[in-house]
Amino acid sequence: MENTGFEFMEILQVKNLIKTFDGIHAVDSLSFDIKKGTITALIGPNGSGKTTTFNLITGFLKPTAGKTSFKGRDITHMAPTKSLISASGGHSRRSDYSRR
Repeated sequence: MENTGFEFMEILQVKNLIKTFDGIHAVDSLSFDIKKGTITALIGPNGSGKTTTFNLITGFLKPTAGKTSFKGRDITHMAPTKSLISASGGHSRRSDYSRR
């Protein structure tokens, strides 16, 4: 890869994320890193845990185990309205669509 001077730092880290519902593993030991400046997709069949994963990362669900970090700050147990806003330094980006 050519050195363009752009660092690919890890902006989102998910480590050993687990979520169970009544003994059923919806997400089981999921780990991944997303680097700044990259485009990443989470794909899979219906019922594979994609929505549960997003809800765990954003704080709408609490994990059974594991950790989520955004820009190096642990957001695992933050409320949904605080997690990414707090980790980004207190600034939220709202589009015009969110006001409609």
